[in-house]
Amino acid sequence: MCIFDGALHSVNAPYKIGDRTQNLAGKTVIVSEQAKLRSAISRAYYAAFHQAKQVLEAKDRLTIPLQNVHKFVINQFQNYPDPIRQKIGNRLQVLRGYRNQADYESSTPVTEAISQFKKITLVSKKRQFKNEVHQLESLTKESPSVKV
Repeated sequence: MCIFDGALHSVNAPYKIGDRTQNLAGKTVIVSEQAKLRSAISRAYYAAFHQAKQVLEAKDRLTIPLQNVHKFVINQFQNYPDPIRQKIGNRLQVLRGYRNQADYESSTPVTEAISQFKKITLVSKKRQFKNEVHQLESLTKESPSVKV
């Protein structure tokens, strides 16, 4: 027997993704639904986070610190005078909370109802986030650059 994602599974049980079975290190392992949901939540956050970070680096030409990167990126957006950026920062903070719960609170189950709500929310927020970043980029392109 082995412990995987907080659940006890037989090492001889199949690990299925779709119709495929995976063999890990010579042992067959079951990936729980919890693991899949936690992974989806984490990936959604990181997709949004990296897009926000890229805006700060490319558009704002900020140097991102090596420590407390997530907090720095979120704070930059939340504290910016533009309300679009503030929304982005607030949404990133919510997404980060979901990601932290999914990644670090394995004793708290991600129930199907909660995870469905979170997946819908994450997809919606990610879409809104992309639209807001696009709006922000459009505003940046429209406003004339001041050269000193």
